Amino acid sequence: MPDGRTCLVFRELERGRRADVTVLGPFTRANIGVTPKEFARGARLRRALTLSSTSTSWLRVALDAGYYDHAHLIADFRDLVGLTPIAFAKRRSEPNPQPRR
Repeated sequence: MPDGRTCLVFRELERGRRADVTVLGPFTRANIGVTPKEFARGARLRRALTLSSTSTSWLRVALDAGYYDHAHLIADFRDLVGLTPIAFAKRRSEPNPQPRR
């Protein structure tokens, strides 16, 4: 059962108000394990992964996923996936991709 503070955060978000970062940050860390920024970063990368399956332009994928430019997409790929977008695409297209070691 959500506590009063949890309900307050969601009521504020429903109303379109900006929730206080001192409440929202610890709330998301405790309940989903990441900060709002980390969550947004992962969501943006997931969107880029989805878009990359139908696009041949990494710049277009980056812009459509909400990145400022392709350099930011590459940085997130390296940090979160451990590969560059090109290396990821090559691995995804292999018939039986081997796990990274």
